[in-house]
Amino acid sequence: MTNLISLDLGDNRIRLLTNLSQLNSLRELYIAKNKLTSTAGLEELTSLRVVALQANFIEKICGLERLKGLEELYLQ
Repeated sequence: MTNLISLDLGDNRIRLLTNLSQLNSLRELYIAKNKLTSTAGLEELTSLRVVALQANFIEKICGLERLKGLEELYLQ
């Protein structure tokens, strides 16, 4: 899975972002319509360019400053 470039985990009732460090080539993560309350865990994915987090319950945004190549962030 280290060569995975795009991942869609939308609408899966996910509550936490954990064990993502193996996805070091991931450029696009679509994780809308889940039950996330924080962006913690995304800081491990330093190759991300696109992150879609719409329709979650985000209360705390953290770690995104480590995503130097981030071009698109969807929160609404």
